[in-house]
Amino acid sequence: MQTWNRYCWLGLLVALFTWTGCQKKGVDARKKKVQALMKELKSEETSKREHAAQELEKLGPYARPAIPMLVDALKDEESRVKYAAARALGKTKMANPQAAIGGLTRALKDADAQMRIEAIHAITNLGGVAALACVGVLRVMAKDPDEDEGVKAAIKKALIKIH
Repeated sequence: MQTWNRYCWLGLLVALFTWTGCQKKGVDARKKKVQALMKELKSEETSKREHAAQELEKLGPYARPAIPMLVDALKDEESRVKYAAARALGKTKMANPQAAIGGLTRALKDADAQMRIEAIHAITNLGGVAALACVGVLRVMAKDPDEDEGVKAAIKKALIKIH
């Protein structure tokens, strides 16, 4: 019986070390992917920039190192890239969201109504203090008679979700 216990413990240790090694490989692979996507965000090709932002959105909190570049992408000349960057920022769920909030509040002033809607969704997805910090701005936007009706609807939903 003692031999059996030794084999069980040995098997358990092997499994633990294997799992730990796999975890490290997964972290390293994610870091490399984020770095590659950050380079892709600088591409001359719109489709590559858009793809990079979409992939960073899928990575959620693991995309945090790319936050400054995603904030810059909110100013992209191509709407598709800006929208994807806003959605990616909303998925980062960071503990300290000041960098993203700065860019997203600037995006609330964008001439493109759809960009403002994407920024509202991203702010709402960030939640917590970040979303609460934007409540005043959203209320002012909602009262603007010239504001787009789609934007006003997004604000209404956001304010309900935030509170």
